[in-house]
Amino acid sequence: MVTSETYIEDTIRTIFAKDNIVPVTSIRPLSGGVENQAYAVNERLVIRLHNDNPRYATEARVYKMLADDYLPVPQVLALDMSKSKVPYQYIVMTMLHGSAAHPGWGKLNTIQQKKLASQIGATLAYIHTHTYDTCWTSDKKYSSWAALWQERFANYCIKMHAHRDILGNTLDRLQRVVDAHMHLFTSVRHTVLLHGDYQLTNLLQHQGKLTGILDMEWAHGGDPAWDFATDYHWRKYCEGSMRGIYDAYRAYDNQGRIGIDAKRRIAIYRLLPMIEDAVYANRIRWMDGKGWHWSMTQVDIHLRQLGG
Repeated sequence: MVTSETYIEDTIRTIFAKDNIVPVTSIRPLSGGVENQAYAVNERLVIRLHNDNPRYATEARVYKMLADDYLPVPQVLALDMSKSKVPYQYIVMTMLHGSAAHPGWGKLNTIQQKKLASQIGATLAYIHTHTYDTCWTSDKKYSSWAALWQERFANYCIKMHAHRDILGNTLDRLQRVVDAHMHLFTSVRHTVLLHGDYQLTNLLQHQGKLTGILDMEWAHGGDPAWDFATDYHWRKYCEGSMRGIYDAYRAYDNQGRIGIDAKRRIAIYRLLPMIEDAVYANRIRWMDGKGWHWSMTQVDIHLRQLGG
């Protein structure tokens, strides 16, 4: 979605006027959004716009649910999926304050880091206390987690197929790993609310206290192990965080949601963002190409450990 900043600012002013939110005195683009255009309004509110994003409605519903649990999430002030007021779907939320846990982790002392890791793990365990009878995404229900996973993995392979020239036989090896472990996906017993993108860049903190849970547009119902797919990011970018997050999660989880089978599924799920990171490293020539080789070495080791 590309358009002029002047047009977007006029659109935002129109939205705030029609929804009678607040008078607009300032608008500032926010960085970091991959699929959405996001702007700070009056340095107190955030608006995100998209041509077609059914996940906004899910995000608003989940924020309301978690706010009732007293978790630090934005308050949704306006949501419109109709495009009847402006030619965009949009969501307007309160702005939460604090800095992202990553890259802010390195600025914390050891005590603050331990405190924050514990809160991150406990918060995820609390999110996972919301359970469902069926697996679901923002636009579809599934008969089982295995059905959702198979569709997700098929779509992932289609997307990654465009990079086969640099990935070599990596996708074939990944397919063999997934096929050999299908029994793990069919045996998932817990269907819980998932954040869907539980990276430390989506969590805010201030001096080691968790102050915000963001970007829940990817929330869905499924295997709790899925929210640990980016755990290698925790280890890679926030040294010492991974163990604290896992320990706190287990301390608050009385259902045994990440037992032995879940650990194996996490190891498989982890490969998807690892491969995407390798592709990205190649595209930006990270570390003059050395980053690509390092990333692919990690993928290769991980695949070997899983028998691929």
